[in-house]
Amino acid sequence: MGSKGVALIVVHGVADQKPGDTARAVVDLLVGTDPALLAGVTYAVRSSDSIALAIEPLPPRQAPPRRAVATPRSEDRSLVKSWLQSLRSDFQRQGWEAPESVKAFRSAAAGPPIDAGTDRGIAATDYLLAKHRDNGAGREVYETSRIDVERTAGGATAQIAVYEMYWADLSRLSGALPRIVTEMFTMVFRLSKLGRDTVDEARSALFPRRVGEPPRRPFERAWNVTDALQIALDWMFANVLALLFAQLFLLALVFMGLGVATLFDSRVLLHVLLAGVVAVVALLVFAYRRRDTRLKDTGTWAPPLALAAACAGALSSPPLRPWLSALLLVTAVTALYEIGLRIADDRFPFVRVVGRCLWGALLLLMLASAVHEIAGVGDRLDPEIFDVGWHAAIFGVELTLWLVKWWWIAAGVLLAVWFVAGLVAARRPGYEAKASLATGRLGLALSLVTFLTLTMAIWALLTTVIDISARSVAYSPCIFAFDEDQVQKRETARIAAAGDGARPVVVPKPAYAPIQSSCLWRTAASVSAGISTHAPTPASAGLFLADRYRSSTASFSLLAAVLLALVAYLGAMFTPSILAELKLLVGRAREKAKKHAQRHGGRPGPELEAERLRRRDRDRIRVRRLGRWLTAGFQRLDVVVGAVAGCGVVIGVVIAVAFIGETALGSWAALAARAQDGVVGLSQALLKPLVLTTAGIAAALTLLGGVLSKYLPALRAPLDIALDVDNHFREFPRAAIPRARIFSRYAALLRHVAAQGHERIVVVAHSQGTVISAELLRFLASDGAAPPQPGDLPKVSGVTLPELRLLTLGCPLRQLYAARFPTLYRWVIARRGRVTGPRAHDVGVARWINGFCSGDYVGRWLWSDSPDDGDPVGHPMLDTTDRAPFGRDFAYDGFDPVPPLALPFASAKEVEVCLGFGAHTHYFESDQADVAWLIDSLVA
Repeated sequence: MGSKGVALIVVHGVADQKPGDTARAVVDLLVGTDPALLAGVTYAVRSSDSIALAIEPLPPRQAPPRRAVATPRSEDRSLVKSWLQSLRSDFQRQGWEAPESVKAFRSAAAGPPIDAGTDRGIAATDYLLAKHRDNGAGREVYETSRIDVERTAGGATAQIAVYEMYWADLSRLSGALPRIVTEMFTMVFRLSKLGRDTVDEARSALFPRRVGEPPRRPFERAWNVTDALQIALDWMFANVLALLFAQLFLLALVFMGLGVATLFDSRVLLHVLLAGVVAVVALLVFAYRRRDTRLKDTGTWAPPLALAAACAGALSSPPLRPWLSALLLVTAVTALYEIGLRIADDRFPFVRVVGRCLWGALLLLMLASAVHEIAGVGDRLDPEIFDVGWHAAIFGVELTLWLVKWWWIAAGVLLAVWFVAGLVAARRPGYEAKASLATGRLGLALSLVTFLTLTMAIWALLTTVIDISARSVAYSPCIFAFDEDQVQKRETARIAAAGDGARPVVVPKPAYAPIQSSCLWRTAASVSAGISTHAPTPASAGLFLADRYRSSTASFSLLAAVLLALVAYLGAMFTPSILAELKLLVGRAREKAKKHAQRHGGRPGPELEAERLRRRDRDRIRVRRLGRWLTAGFQRLDVVVGAVAGCGVVIGVVIAVAFIGETALGSWAALAARAQDGVVGLSQALLKPLVLTTAGIAAALTLLGGVLSKYLPALRAPLDIALDVDNHFREFPRAAIPRARIFSRYAALLRHVAAQGHERIVVVAHSQGTVISAELLRFLASDGAAPPQPGDLPKVSGVTLPELRLLTLGCPLRQLYAARFPTLYRWVIARRGRVTGPRAHDVGVARWINGFCSGDYVGRWLWSDSPDDGDPVGHPMLDTTDRAPFGRDFAYDGFDPVPPLALPFASAKEVEVCLGFGAHTHYFESDQADVAWLIDSLVA
């Protein structure tokens, strides 16, 4: 080994790490491992220094020239551009750019012809780097440390410089929002978008054709239908359904504001509180702006002063108080809504436009309803009573729920066609088509059901407050059929059946005569129910809202129950791995072996050796069983997802039919009533325990994220993995694209290490860090389009890096990325002869060693031996291996003999070994001598 030494770069895994932890863990492992297990090699720490690196954006290779006008924020984009980007990623367009005008829409809407020589994975990286460059990427600073370690072998010493590539701070795009909000936001909406983009990418990659060329085969036409419906359903979900539920939440806030006066039995309190708070805030804003001497224009400080004066004047005029309160409430919730839309629009283009249109239309209809009612009952209206505001707000709830109902009617039809078209499209030969469709189904199903679960849980928590607020308000529903007497009887029977000592809520008698609502628009369903024939009681508004909550949410509980089937399957599949992760099974086995050795320590040598061999064989069987169990679960996952999605589609169609019956009359109503009664009956028993428990677990996993990641990583790992995968593909917000920022930092570290004159660079990566390392090195060794060829070495800023060696641990490239996004990672499961898997030259390294535990639920083997059936793309879950090099029949077997023979091990460019019984973490703990030996073999 030369005097310049070796650089060891450590890349951590799940993005919930602390800076420096992983590098120190690797150093501690090397220093603390028994030299006898490293052929007499010892390690010692000599010094540690801090370094600061200037990070320049990593330039793309094949991207178009830099755009003249950057559009990092949603406000910078035209409506046409935002609309097109809400439908499809720019990656699927000519020039990677959505047009700014309607004139260029037709050519931009069609996907570009795919060059057969273009590697889609490398092109995706180039695309993200181009977007990062074009949207104002600037210079950054990265502070890290260097640990100098001395390696001693046979009396000779060599210097090892250990660096850490830390990327966790670039992966979570939380901004100013709490972590629980951003993570729930990601899980609900981004999974559906990932599924949509996967299906859309597969259509472009599997059926490359010129614009205007018609589809040639039935399953190609089915692919086009499936792709279009996947985009439509995702768009309707993120841009319509989510916004409708957001408006329901805003109206709930209005109800709570209106209920303040009810709670304190004061008709003036609400007006005084609202006006007083706004006046104080306005005066503070005025004082702040007036103090700034640079603001000479009265337009900057006069408005808040005028607002404070208006509030004070309105309080002195009783007829103006209700109107002032309504205006202030609407302004407050609208401002909150606008903040949420601005944040969402940076991540999901066009959401802000749709959200403003929906909210503006709803406010106009609510205003029209209030004006209509005042015109009808103005002579009986007490100016200080706000019943008209209550009626307008509840009318807004009715309108929103009516739109939600019709959303499900349309979605039910689209879901049925989408599912059938997907079954036809899956007939295309090969693994990629079926896997891409399964990813699309999984993403859409998980997002929809998670969204419904969370919204039902939030509504369940708010319904009590709303009921208390509205208990003394009289209301006649305008859209939905509602029999107050029947609802009151059902409510009384439900409380009596609860058996928990609950009693019906006594409605306080109001100090004034409640005003009966006069509907702006009454549907045939409400008229047929006889609503207009009797006057509502003061409790009718609370009863109506509670009834609509149960009617609108109970049906969807069956969808959550269907998701439970998938959760139960995943639980059964991952439970042995989680037990191994927690070391419950491993610790028991080691304790048994230790006690056995103590009991039989006096046996003759041959007998002890025979017992050792028997124990080794038992451990091998045990390790293989764990691996085969997990593999069998992954192999059948797509079938289970398809079955769950099919059941969900059937339930969605039933819900759509029930909703049609609520809206229409005649025979439809009878059919829908029977369907809805059956669905509601099954759902009522599941609603509270299922929804609230699921939402509570999800909230706990996010609120306690850091603690669980540190002490119980197995419980938090699935959520962290989903977040890391999402961030790896995320392209919005444009100003903070995670992969581009991480790759820029990584490239700067490689450039710094190369400038130090190290003769070799060894990269040790775990979990998501293996994907980051492999993809960056692959990109640096390519031209930005075609994959690297043997002899191509990674280059940074035009400088060729020294020899690179790579050790990956728990690598998810095959069983996660290639399995779920096969067209972007077909190089990972490409067949070369009888071997399926990547090659060292695919990522520009001289040697690639992969280690894993048999129960690793994130990443395991990369190479397998599979028959060539004519398909160049293999299957990620094939686990048979070539026995010749290292005596392994299955991927779960270790080296035979141990240690492996020097000649084949030293000459092999790709080496793989199962590290035994375990799961996804603990690779760098002190008892992992095999990992220390693998690192040392690459360093030496």
